[in-house]
Amino acid sequence: MIKLKVDSIETAIKEALNFLPKQNIKFSICFTGGSFGVGLLNKISSEEIDISNWNIYQTDERLDATEKDIIQKIIISNLKGCAGYAEENCFFLPHALNGKTIETLAHNLQRFSKNRFDLTFLSLGEDGHIAGHFEESVSLTKDFCFISNSPKPPKKRLSFKLEKFLESHRIVLACIGKEKKHALEKFLSGESFHSKLSEHERLILIYD
Repeated sequence: MIKLKVDSIETAIKEALNFLPKQNIKFSICFTGGSFGVGLLNKISSEEIDISNWNIYQTDERLDATEKDIIQKIIISNLKGCAGYAEENCFFLPHALNGKTIETLAHNLQRFSKNRFDLTFLSLGEDGHIAGHFEESVSLTKDFCFISNSPKPPKKRLSFKLEKFLESHRIVLACIGKEKKHALEKFLSGESFHSKLSEHERLILIYD
């Protein structure tokens, strides 16, 4: 694990940008939501970055949420202005049940299981959750989990599991804000339900 101490979320985002590919190569990248994820996407959109060879994924999605809370819409709104953006390079999770069961949705998503992310951006929650994988989440498949009543709204979250993120070649985990200090301490001490992530050999932890 590499630890990078910063003084603000703006500095955290600048540090995170350093782990994007420097050349226009085939690259699989997975984005998180939240303030760090949104800030990172906004910064990428302001840079002259060619993303024509990126395969773009999201760590989790909010189901049956308002338009402003749907993570993929946030990703699209920020990246669509980048050079090389193409819808066919985006591989998003559903953001509505549309009468289907969550089990059916998860089964249909197994096509994602063969994909390994080159880079995954994550953020540690105040309660220790990562992406949409909460301690109370239920397992749907080998790679996916779901929670119908998350501690933080929107309530319904479909997410890749921690185990899927652990397959990533590199992970950037942000933990910014005094309200997350306790969660970070538990994560690093091995007491968090996601502490296994700290053992990833290419983890970059950005914290304040």
